[in-house]
Amino acid sequence: MSANDALIRAYERFGELTEDMKAGFIAAHTPARISKGERWLRAGDRSDSVAFVVSGCLHMFYEVDGRVVSTQFVFENGITSDYGAFLRRSPATMNIEALEDCELLMMSYDAMQNLYQKIPGSDRIGRRVAEYLFMAVSERNDSMMLLSPEQRYEQVLETRPKVMQRVPLYLIASYLGVTPEALSRIRRRLSERSSETS
Repeated sequence: MSANDALIRAYERFGELTEDMKAGFIAAHTPARISKGERWLRAGDRSDSVAFVVSGCLHMFYEVDGRVVSTQFVFENGITSDYGAFLRRSPATMNIEALEDCELLMMSYDAMQNLYQKIPGSDRIGRRVAEYLFMAVSERNDSMMLLSPEQRYEQVLETRPKVMQRVPLYLIASYLGVTPEALSRIRRRLSERSSETS
């Protein structure tokens, strides 16, 4: 599947696209490649684009008192940005870095606005994408506030296998809000519990 085909399939999750809308979304995105370890966005820089991940993995995180606080991992067919800063046209508050070599399709704020003005219905899809990104943040916040670290780990195991397969454990620990040592204890407890019931 080509990058553009993958892009259109991703946007079709949010509603039916006319041929004009498909052409418009493709034209609004430009390809980019970033290497493993490279930052696409740095805190303090202007957040001017939304990225569609064709291949690879992006790591979204804050830097707090010299510590990395992971907030999200975005894999193939994901759409991401520091979206609040993107909409406000303000400096980013988070960093986005490639955990793997990444192929991206980027849509700038100006390209997005131009698309919405020229192609009827495209703004409806954009609104649904924005709602999806908001819900992802909301669900993440709910998880951090309402679930124990062990429950959060089990949730990731069940719903996000790519995180477990492709993200280093120390970053998974950061994502769960625990130390690497605490994550090791959680993994050990669950392994022991599993062996007792098998």
